[in-house]
Amino acid sequence: MRAANTQCGFFFMNDDPRPAGSGQMVDGFFIYNMPTQRVDQVAYTISSTVQHVYHHIQEGAFPNAVDISVDGAARACYRIPRQDVVDFLESRKEGITA
Repeated sequence: MRAANTQCGFFFMNDDPRPAGSGQMVDGFFIYNMPTQRVDQVAYTISSTVQHVYHHIQEGAFPNAVDISVDGAARACYRIPRQDVVDFLESRKEGITA
């Protein structure tokens, strides 16, 4: 169930349901078991938005992300390796403790 702010008309991100897929909790984060993950799954894992994940891809935070969209597609369709997500979380954890 989503919690709505009726005055502003937005939904709180943490109340969104988890995207489909099996996984496990690792250091407080839900990590999907698949070898590659969709952008919405990565967004859920890192407690972010899909748009923010696309920004991270453009900035190189997920160096092995692959656009699997067909030629001429209106938008990109990325798959991000599980290890890139784990490495991203580790780098953020190190930044917090440093």
